[in-house]
Amino acid sequence: MKKKALYFCAGRSSFVENDLQILSAEYDVKVFVFRPKSSLDTVLVYLKQFFFIITHIFFADILVCFFASHHSLLPAFFGKLFGKPVVIVMGGTDCVSFPSIGYGNFSKRGLSIVTKLTYRWASLLLPVHKSLVESDYTYQDNDFNKQGFLYFCPGLKTPYQVVNFGFDSEKWSTASQKIPDSFITVAAGLENPYRLKLKGIDLILDAAKAMPNASFTVIGFPDDYKFKDKPKNLITYPHISNDELKDLYNKNEYYLQVSISEGFPNAICEAMMCGCIPIGSNVGGIPDIIDSTGFILYKRDIEEFKKLLKQAISCDKQTYSAKARQRIISNYPKDLRKNQLLPLLRKLTDKNL
Repeated sequence: MKKKALYFCAGRSSFVENDLQILSAEYDVKVFVFRPKSSLDTVLVYLKQFFFIITHIFFADILVCFFASHHSLLPAFFGKLFGKPVVIVMGGTDCVSFPSIGYGNFSKRGLSIVTKLTYRWASLLLPVHKSLVESDYTYQDNDFNKQGFLYFCPGLKTPYQVVNFGFDSEKWSTASQKIPDSFITVAAGLENPYRLKLKGIDLILDAAKAMPNASFTVIGFPDDYKFKDKPKNLITYPHISNDELKDLYNKNEYYLQVSISEGFPNAICEAMMCGCIPIGSNVGGIPDIIDSTGFILYKRDIEEFKKLLKQAISCDKQTYSAKARQRIISNYPKDLRKNQLLPLLRKLTDKNL
């Protein structure tokens, strides 16, 4: 008989679906999605979560939260109260603070308190990249020069283990002829102005205007988005399916990930699997992912960014493309996360018997 797991998240993203698939191999998983429609609705969702936990916790062997936020507070508290192991998967925003754009759990007083309590009550923390533990930050000068949950939670005693994501080389494969000098990026939630800067879309828009002979595709703009001055070589899409995304990756030569903050971004890895040459900012896991297979923007500067794009256009594209795909296959294979995650959870549940 399978053990039972309670799983808490703020939405059914591809990250979440991948972890649920992994967990379902050994656990009967019950999922609670904490997604209030408004700030007033938050109290009601807290109540629903409370009754969900009280109903299921006595039969649960482990509680897993994807990211730390409001949805992780009650699971961590009741797990601690009833002696059930609680695991927090840490993805990025729950480990950083960027007050200049209002991003990161530790940039908001109330959410910072919630996050610190969650980490204190948890049994195990699982950051998706080592940079989320504690790291120097030099990409831009408007915020802290260090990031990571240990930097913002000094003295935290909860054990942690870095567990990266893995990627399916058959699902994300190369299949078609690419459009010359074509760039693509994916960034959800671009209806929110702060995310344009967070994801580096402002840099990409400026670069598109300066490079009219190249094409730039941005996935994440809503259909009704009002551009002040849309470049003629900019192609936009709203949210699309994975099959459509794969087709677009296969049509574009380069993938752009010039965010102010990232943990371990899946999109750049998926694009590299499809033969896109990566161009990314010097933040989070991006430099580790790219290594020598692409190009790194070390400072958030539009002139440096345009120089980097022109350098990338003149590279040996076939060699870089092949190296990018092989980089992910060799270092982040499909079963990597499964083979690291399940033994850690097994150890916690066995200890709790």
